[in-house]
Amino acid sequence: MNIEILEGYLDKITISKQIFWPEFDYSNGISFLFAGMPRNSDATLFVGTLSVWRNVVRHNKIIEKATYLICNDEPENDSDIFKNLNANLFLLNTSTDVLLHRLDQGITLGFAEHQAPLRQTCRDFMNDLKNGYLSSYDTALARFTSLYHPVKSNIGVIIVQSETDVQSLGFRDRVELALTSFFPETNFFYYEKEWVIFYTQDKETTEKLDFSYEDFSAMLKSNALYASIGYPCQRPDLLYNIYKTTSLALSVCLRMGTKPAIPRVYTYKEINLLLLVHLGSQRFKQRLGTNNTMYLAHPDAVKIYYHDLESNDNLLEILTVYLSTAQSITESAKRLFMHRNTVHNKINRIKELTSLDFSDGYSCCLLLLSCMILQYQKMCGKMDITDFL
Repeated sequence: MNIEILEGYLDKITISKQIFWPEFDYSNGISFLFAGMPRNSDATLFVGTLSVWRNVVRHNKIIEKATYLICNDEPENDSDIFKNLNANLFLLNTSTDVLLHRLDQGITLGFAEHQAPLRQTCRDFMNDLKNGYLSSYDTALARFTSLYHPVKSNIGVIIVQSETDVQSLGFRDRVELALTSFFPETNFFYYEKEWVIFYTQDKETTEKLDFSYEDFSAMLKSNALYASIGYPCQRPDLLYNIYKTTSLALSVCLRMGTKPAIPRVYTYKEINLLLLVHLGSQRFKQRLGTNNTMYLAHPDAVKIYYHDLESNDNLLEILTVYLSTAQSITESAKRLFMHRNTVHNKINRIKELTSLDFSDGYSCCLLLLSCMILQYQKMCGKMDITDFL
């Protein structure tokens, strides 16, 4: 295994290279450094964290001329612990799980497969869409079909955002490893502080894409992520606009604390109406010079909102979920993490306070929109109705 090939593949080496041999000898396998007293080993290639490496140095357990791939798990480090040691040392700004995955790929593939060009090709495609260089369908299709992984006719844009600091040490590597594992042979890339996935399939659909949303939700949870999924289309020339609306809608949903049917996975069916509320509220402020969108809301929704303020209740939130689940008490209770009897009693209380006709589809649609307008004003505009009185 050539050192230069390893350096080019990982693209993470930041501290001294004390190289005695032009190649590693890993014929005795890779040994993982665990916490506690390090043990002697016949292996010549070791993987471990910086904190464990300090323990190795402290107990003088370094094997001479062995190679150590140390994953930097600390924001700052003392370079003195890498000096004057008779070993091949690499400090890598990545996590151990990502490194082991890459080593596994590298030993199998000879480090011939690089991820950076793959991601850059996708970014270039998106930037050219943004700048209007791929405005025709044929031109955009030609570029889209030339991406690294083969594509199919129906395209779903998936946006993934993090609930933590994306710039934290090794975090992006861990996320990309998780995405690669969940979406093998799928083009995705990091773009403007989030990940954009071009998921393609043969089957035409206006509902769910053909992967398990429940499994996707579990993966997102384990990596502190959220995702929104746009409607599939067959027009690669429209993908930038779909990306922007899907990304914006996810950001609004997270600011609002909206509860999707499947945890952490927002479908376009769920986020479309809220996106319209966001865009309409922005335009309302521009045209009328006020943030008070109460004028757009149904009077009964305003009445419920006043009740919540005075009684420290959450009827408006319950009504929103109830209407968005086609008036299902069971599904509402599931999303709200409440007992179904509690939800049932709250809905009855709403009916007592108002003259709402829940059998009229148009009235329910207007009421749901009104609930979202009032919640948006509070959560995103940071204003209660009383701020305008």
